Amino acid sequence: MRLAGLFVGAICVGGLASATGHAVSVEEIALQVPVKDAQRHAWTMRGHVCRPATQAQVPLAVVNHGSISNKSERAAMEPEPCDGPIARWFVSHGFAAAFVLRLGHGRVDSPWIESFDCTREGFRRSGLETARQIQAIVDAASRLPHIAADRVVVVGHSAGGWGTIAYVSQPHANVVAAINISGGRGGHYLNLPDSNCHSEHLIEAAADFGKIATLPMLWIYARNDSFFGPALAQSLQHAFNTAGGVARLVETAASGSEGHALFYENADVWGPLFESYLADRHALPKNGIDGDKSADASRSR
Repeated sequence: MRLAGLFVGAICVGGLASATGHAVSVEEIALQVPVKDAQRHAWTMRGHVCRPATQAQVPLAVVNHGSISNKSERAAMEPEPCDGPIARWFVSHGFAAAFVLRLGHGRVDSPWIESFDCTREGFRRSGLETARQIQAIVDAASRLPHIAADRVVVVGHSAGGWGTIAYVSQPHANVVAAINISGGRGGHYLNLPDSNCHSEHLIEAAADFGKIATLPMLWIYARNDSFFGPALAQSLQHAFNTAGGVARLVETAASGSEGHALFYENADVWGPLFESYLADRHALPKNGIDGDKSADASRSR
């Protein structure tokens, strides 16, 4: 079916345990998101929403991926699957989770307009472009049936985390929480670990976003993140908060061989941090599936 310019097709992809121990069937909804570039050319971002198979209204988490300068590697990207650990965490906690590839990512030949140069304005511009595309995803996914459109959570990893920091400096009606995990731009400069192209300008751009940020954030970085290490993460948070933003920074222990992959590899670490922050923001469904006790074993597959 079609909803206000969106293509929607639902399939059931399996079952998992909710936060309350109930088994929950997971529904995958294909999602196409219209967006225009700076020249007003129309493009389509593609992905899906993973949601509990329930008739209850559920809050929405828009989960935003990182990026890479290599075009062929960007073209090979796929949205996170509904049976992956990130989707499972959100669905088991009562959320619908949207995973959509932004422009320039995946098999669609669309422009990569969130590219950047290593200047204060370049970093700022790339973050705002990512934020603009995030807003299009929020708007589209919020119009789906059984979505509580007034309780949206925005989460971003790496470049998506940087875009989430930029996002909170923009109008964001109905978004109640924002999480940056391993966020930044310009990491692995010249393909070297612990190297960033003009990190001082990235820090300046973080301050620019902090000046007009209106939503308290959670920031999470692993100690062994070789893209955006502890010292840089602390400098970004200090600049953001000193300028007027509110971000709680959590440095986790080293995660695997590369801490930048924390979000994809270690939900046992970031999951409790998400839970605590979302509960503080009154954004965490109290019973896993808000107001619906029917998502039990009889509905799982």
